[in-house]
Amino acid sequence: HWVDLRSPEYNGKPFTTTFIYGYYDANMIFIEPMITRDYLLKKRKFEQELMLPKTFTQRGYYPQKYSIHFDKARRMHIVTLKHLKDMQ
Repeated sequence: HWVDLRSPEYNGKPFTTTFIYGYYDANMIFIEPMITRDYLLKKRKFEQELMLPKTFTQRGYYPQKYSIHFDKARRMHIVTLKHLKDMQ
């Protein structure tokens, strides 16, 4: 796994949100936002630019940002991968 060292838990603050990059055999095979339950219960809006590799072994559309918000009308949390860019 690789993580963004800008995340709160690496800067003297408690873990609230982070973005995980999963690797196998030196190839990125998944990306995953991680959010604590406590953070979700606060129903805060959040958006962050993602750190992505310069090159990819698998061509595809990769998000440049992700966001979290609570939709009051639907009473649900929405986690969105945003600004997809064709990368290879």
